[in-house]
Amino acid sequence: MTSLEELKSAKHKLIGPRVYLRALDIGDATEDYSRWFADPMVTRFLGTKSATVSELKQYIIKKNQKNDTIFLGIFLKKLDTKIGTIKLEYIDHIKGTADIAIMLGDRSHAGKGLGGEAMQTLIDYAFSDLNLSEITLGVVAQNTVAVRAYKKLGFKETKRMYQIVHYGTETYDQVAMSLKRGD
Repeated sequence: MTSLEELKSAKHKLIGPRVYLRALDIGDATEDYSRWFADPMVTRFLGTKSATVSELKQYIIKKNQKNDTIFLGIFLKKLDTKIGTIKLEYIDHIKGTADIAIMLGDRSHAGKGLGGEAMQTLIDYAFSDLNLSEITLGVVAQNTVAVRAYKKLGFKETKRMYQIVHYGTETYDQVAMSLKRGD
């Protein structure tokens, strides 16, 4: 069993079949990571459309200082290469809940099930080691690839809010989804 503090120390990893997850530190704020935000296919459904290395360092520091957040990199085991990020936020041990979010930044690895594997690895940790009972997420409804992937992991739609997400000139629906331990 790995505690939240141990996992945040970057000394511990959560291991999946093809990926591992580990806490990010400022050394992980690289030009490659920054370039992910220049790719409109990566950021299409994200609020952040650009990020400098300096901004990424500050973001990592901010997330790592929060007691209710785990911010991890997704790394390919075979190549030891970072391909994305994943986080649990708003961890509430009393209610047994948290929100999950993922970004696969290196699109050359999209469509291979690696994002789903990373999600399942973190979900397993959240339910077993953190003893959470429910994980929630929000997704733009028009991001059908993500919605389908989340449903494959067992998430169920709990709420739909119409035309409330605004990115530039685009307006989207927001879908709230939930996964309960044992589902």
